Amino acid sequence: MRKGLALTRAGSVAAGRVQAPSSTPPVYRASTHNNGAGVTSRSLTVPESVVAGDVMLIAVAWYQAGGYTTTPPAGWTLVREDARVPNVPIVQTIYRRVAQAGEAGTVYTWTFNANNWTALTLIAYSGGNPTTPVNTHGANNGGSTTSLPSAALTTTVDNTTVVEFFTAYALSSPDGGTMAGPATVRETSILNDMEMITADQAQVAAGATPVRTATVATNNAGYSWIVTSLALTPA
Repeated sequence: MRKGLALTRAGSVAAGRVQAPSSTPPVYRASTHNNGAGVTSRSLTVPESVVAGDVMLIAVAWYQAGGYTTTPPAGWTLVREDARVPNVPIVQTIYRRVAQAGEAGTVYTWTFNANNWTALTLIAYSGGNPTTPVNTHGANNGGSTTSLPSAALTTTVDNTTVVEFFTAYALSSPDGGTMAGPATVRETSILNDMEMITADQAQVAAGATPVRTATVATNNAGYSWIVTSLALTPA
């Protein structure tokens, strides 16, 4: 039986600093998730605590077979899309948006061209840069291994907040996993054999970000994973 995920931290922040601290890292505001199977659309509601100027991210992951595609709602900007084709094919896309006045409670719907397994997470931060919300981003993917490392980023400004979306599909016994070290798990979405863990960590000095590694108890052939990492720019 395959167990869930245990996330650990490795590496260290680079000693060099590109700029002196002039602000504080973006701060977690709120998050929510939705998942399901056999549907052609999936919606998320902006949490009531979100206010104008907050930077919002949405991760959308789905089982990719037969040319499945997704269409975002208006007003969301694509940050990146990553696919894992071998093993069980999955795709993960990340979108961003700066919240407007009165946006709390707004429902946003992603549509798919066929019934599909999907997982979505929305996370919002205060104190982000509304003009350039994302300083840098990257991703890693793989399958059928016990060690699942995230992407290593190199931030170019001080006081970013690194947000990571870890998605694994075709796990026989997902349990939500755990996060070791200074990173904080903000949202965990579990749908049968698919799970998405969202975590963040402040990056005070510009430079290399720590690499976190997810581990599974046994090496089970056939499953796939994607980890997407983004560094949010401070205001």
